[in-house]
Parts: sequence; C-alpha cells; structure tokens
Amino acid sequence: SGLVSILHAIALRCEGRRVVRGEGIAPVGQAHSPPEYAAAETELQRKKEQKRRLTLAARTFNSEPSKSMTALQGLGFVSTPPSPESMAEFLRHTPGLDLRIVGEYLSKRHDFNGQVRKAFMDSFPFTGLGLVEALRMLLSSFRLPGEAQLIERLMESFAEAYFIRQPPVHAGGGDGGAADDAK
Repeated sequence: SGLVSILHAIALRCEGRRVVRGEGIAPVGQAHSPPEYAAAETELQRKKEQKRRLTLAARTFNSEPSKSMTALQGLGFVSTPPSPESMAEFLRHTPGLDLRIVGEYLSKRHDFNGQVRKAFMDSFPFTGLGLVEALRMLLSSFRLPGEAQLIERLMESFAEAYFIRQPPVHAGGGDGGAADDAK
C-alpha cells in the first residue's frame, strides 16, 4: 500500500502538467486517464493480497500439515470438500513450502495422503522423458524422508506414474526374438 500511495501522489502532482508522449506534447489528462491508475492500483492490491495468502498458507502447512486442511480451504487453495487433485496442486506449485515436510506428507500411509500422492505423481509430464530426467524432475519438488518404508511408497507411486506415461514398445518382426524361434 505504501508503493501505491507514492504512485498516487506522483500522479496527482503530475496532473495539469504536460508530458512528452510519442511525437507531440499532450496534457497529462490526455496521456493517462484516472481509471488506468485505479485499475493498476487494484491489480497491485490483488497481487499483494494473493502473495500474503500464499505466504500464510505455506506457513500454516509447514507448521502442522495434518491440521492445516481447514485453513487451506478457507484461504481458497484447497477445494471444499478437499480433493486429492487440489491438494496435490497446492503441494506442487506453492512457493515457500518446506520440501522435507512435503515429502513426509506425501509418503504417509493414510488413504487421503495416498490419493494425494497419486494425483501429485500424475501432475508431472513424464511422457518421453528418460528415467533419470523424470526422477530428477520429481525429486526437485520435495525431499525424500529418511525412513525406507516411506521412500518405497514414493518410489512405487513414481514408478507407476512413469510407466503409464511411456509410449508402448512394440516388438518388431525379424529381430531374432522368441516369436521368430517358434516358426
């Protein structure tokens, strides 16, 4: 709001003066109309409010992920009733989340967490990527937990999502395979 106030004050001071615009000189009122200022001001306020809500949502999730669902719904980041897709979208695209906590949340054994894990894996474009490249893309979005069982859950979900998105491999004829041996 401080930046908006400064811009508004500058605009008021400039009114009635002349500014160079294009090839000629025009009065300020003709160069910029007050509704443009109001639109820019409301857009700036909207972006500022969105950033504040994102920061609050990230802080809430980082402090207690299991108890943050109602707060995330109230802020509009997770649908009501909560869907695995909306929660996965929140986990994947919200800046400021603790990546270690995201990994722990995704690897939990609860039914909803499993659905979120599947939706999270499905949100990645693995089609046509090599295994290492796809795994790097995935692991840049969270940190693996330390427990082997939790890591296994995540890797199993990744393997399923990766396999589904790969183009089918067709066996070609005449390559010396088992089909040729049967003839």
